Amino acid sequence: MLYMKKIILIIGVTILCVGIVNYLQSSDIQPQALWKGYETQKMILEDTEYTLVIADTPDHMQKGLMFVRKPTEGFDGMVFRFPDKQIRTFWNKNTFVDLQLIWMNEGEVVGKSDLPSIEKSKTIVTVQSPRPADTVVEIIK
Repeated sequence: MLYMKKIILIIGVTILCVGIVNYLQSSDIQPQALWKGYETQKMILEDTEYTLVIADTPDHMQKGLMFVRKPTEGFDGMVFRFPDKQIRTFWNKNTFVDLQLIWMNEGEVVGKSDLPSIEKSKTIVTVQSPRPADTVVEIIK
């Protein structure tokens, strides 16, 4: 009986350790390393000033705010600028923070969408701009 309790305890501790390691790997605890090579900019939207990380390469755009967890270090979200105007679609794959997306065209807000974290939704959620957009701002809620 004592042998079985020890085995159950070892299994439990192992599962806990694996969970902790997975959490630490997905949380990108080193924000400086996470944002190395990115520029930031200040942007005022609806009377609020935000510090935004600029997604200025295809790789930066694809990654977006994936794997970010609160609290963030020195920024409020991310801005994506596109060379053309079209309906844009964003998703919450590997996104661990709730986001508000602000869809913009030529500097004007054309709509807003809420995008829940993957942990909250438990499934991939996509949101789409209501009109063509050339800029999308993701604000961490």
